[in-house]
Amino acid sequence: MTPDGKQTHLHVRPGDHLIVNVTNNVPASGGMSMAMSAADQCGDSVMTASSMNIHYHGTNTAPICHQDEVTIRSSIPGRAFNTTGVSSDEPPGLYWYHPHIHGIAEPAVQGGASGAIVVEGLENMQPSVAGLSNAFWCCATRLLPAA
Repeated sequence: MTPDGKQTHLHVRPGDHLIVNVTNNVPASGGMSMAMSAADQCGDSVMTASSMNIHYHGTNTAPICHQDEVTIRSSIPGRAFNTTGVSSDEPPGLYWYHPHIHGIAEPAVQGGASGAIVVEGLENMQPSVAGLSNAFWCCATRLLPAA
């Protein structure tokens, strides 16, 4: 999500190498806090209810630190990190990114911290779609407070 609150959809071409610069602007909150062991650390040494990371659905991004490592990668509020989202050999298609800290990512996703990644070039793999117009939209479920 951009600083002005807009969802960001990313477009790349085959051969591009996508690096995403992320700053965690989630307001700090109390409650849950979990220390990360030095051996497992990929980012901050503590995970809180306001921590975040990024997961890339469907891509061939390696599950290693600073790429798609979502089990131990976290960033606390106010911290920035870089992550590689699409490898240079990613096939054309539609992919999705979102925060992925299990148990606490839902509010961030529902708040708009997710988006599409379009790897252009489908017409090169399937010539019958060449010249067709295209459009896409992403739909997210938002929970509403009880009346």
